[in-house]
Amino acid sequence: MTFTGPTKIDFCDRLGPDWRRLADYFEIARGDQERLGGEHAGQEGRGIWDWLEARKRLAELPDALAYIQRPDLRELLVPEVTVPVTTNVSWQGSPYPGLEWFRPRDAPIFFGRDAEANQLLARFRDDGHRFIAVVGASGSGKSSLVAAGLIPLLKELGGGSDWPWYRMTPGEAPLSRDTTWHDPFLALAIAL
Repeated sequence: MTFTGPTKIDFCDRLGPDWRRLADYFEIARGDQERLGGEHAGQEGRGIWDWLEARKRLAELPDALAYIQRPDLRELLVPEVTVPVTTNVSWQGSPYPGLEWFRPRDAPIFFGRDAEANQLLARFRDDGHRFIAVVGASGSGKSSLVAAGLIPLLKELGGGSDWPWYRMTPGEAPLSRDTTWHDPFLALAIAL
């Protein structure tokens, strides 16, 4: 996980006296804690950052900030991705798929869900989330949000544009000719 210089500066400036709680979270020895600020008091945040960076543990920082109840700093480390505005989009046919869901190819005409798509991308960036479920009422736009909102944004992640994706709806694949009973695991197996 890499961060820009301004992110590091903002983090170090805003951490304040919570540097001790963060140092305790990472089990930095008391003697080492006294040296974190170097010769200048108030530089402990930078010392912790450098300590984590030297040990390749910066990826653990968002979870640590959640634990010490500093969501403001945690959000600082997960920058919001903005979707570039495309002008002169040429589109054949109606921009509304009717009752169909928007697909990744429909991203240029999919709008109004940027905040939700960015929230999903932020969760993908956070190594603490190994499983993300998008749930909601039927017809609320879950499939469109993922396919036309999130999937095009995955290019922001290293290698994310090369990730395979599959759409699976529980109950799609019947176990037998009796279509009144479906197995969601079978639907998942068929999709994969």
